[in-house]
Amino acid sequence: MPPVPPSLFTIIAERLFQASPNGVLVYQSVSPDELRLVLVNARAEQFFGPSPDLTSQVAADVLRHVFRTGEIYHNELELRPVDHSELTGYDVSAVRMDECVAVFYTDSTARRQAQKAEREQAERTKFILDNVLTAIATLDAVRDSSGQVIDFVYTMVNQMVEQLSGLSAAQLVGQRLLTLFPGTQASGLFAKWIRLMETGEPAHFLNIFSRKTSTPGTRRGRYVWATD
Repeated sequence: MPPVPPSLFTIIAERLFQASPNGVLVYQSVSPDELRLVLVNARAEQFFGPSPDLTSQVAADVLRHVFRTGEIYHNELELRPVDHSELTGYDVSAVRMDECVAVFYTDSTARRQAQKAEREQAERTKFILDNVLTAIATLDAVRDSSGQVIDFVYTMVNQMVEQLSGLSAAQLVGQRLLTLFPGTQASGLFAKWIRLMETGEPAHFLNIFSRKTSTPGTRRGRYVWATD
């Protein structure tokens, strides 16, 4: 393969720089304590205009720290784009490149909106689960080195589970079933759950179990194996 002319690399780098979906500001070191803005790509111009003012730039002391130490800076900032009255969230990263520091801006509006929607959905789901009169819990299988299921660990419980068990969600989630309720093994419930995993078929049966610190209880339940 013939050698590629250096000028071609320059052209490619320039086009990639301008085509980047992230806003990019490049600062060049002009003295040990000063970095000067020398390049603004097209996306950054869309965000902040061709001459971004200081309110849309990373603080000078942060740029100097990145340049001196080579550490990567990352933060979430709210900035006001050009011709916009409202603040916009950006994921901002700064990295040293030779005698320059490049700062990358990614509009995080879509990600933040998605995260907000997920939180709101989770809150609605929790509200529904906590207000039904049925105890609902999810558990993950715990396996030994050979792949055999030896226990289950609680990953979610609603308020009815707390009421029936006498334990709070904080006391249940992350804890093993047989540690909290050893009676589930003697009652045969543990073996039924193993069969449920093996068949994948929903099960509906009466079970009797006891905690170490409580009297035996009788519960009728429906159990579904969703994932391993």
